[in-house]
Amino acid sequence: MPTITAHLFGGFELTSGDGERLELKARKTRAVLAVLILEEPRWLSRDWLAGLLWGVRAVAQARTSLSQALYEIRKLEAALRVTIVNRVAERLRLAVDIFKSVVRAFITELMENILEAAKYQ
Repeated sequence: MPTITAHLFGGFELTSGDGERLELKARKTRAVLAVLILEEPRWLSRDWLAGLLWGVRAVAQARTSLSQALYEIRKLEAALRVTIVNRVAERLRLAVDIFKSVVRAFITELMENILEAAKYQ
């Protein structure tokens, strides 16, 4: 199964399993994916996500903007032949089975170090 690595520290970057840089052109599309990465494995409502990223716009316009961002992600999914975002009705979440998140790895290592240090106190 292919993997995608998400780098969120120092700027947003996606790379494929073979190291190829994956492009998402729109800044808000990258923001949608970053929020899904940070919130995984939770399901997020489309309304919540639209409000978070496009809150100053009218609800209909915010949802249209979210749909455009999800369309750009779907184009990447089609090119890679993988699912990046799971969609069920009005909810979205990251397809965690193909993602390696640098943030998740950092948090996991941090927690392991904290637990290890706690053994000696």
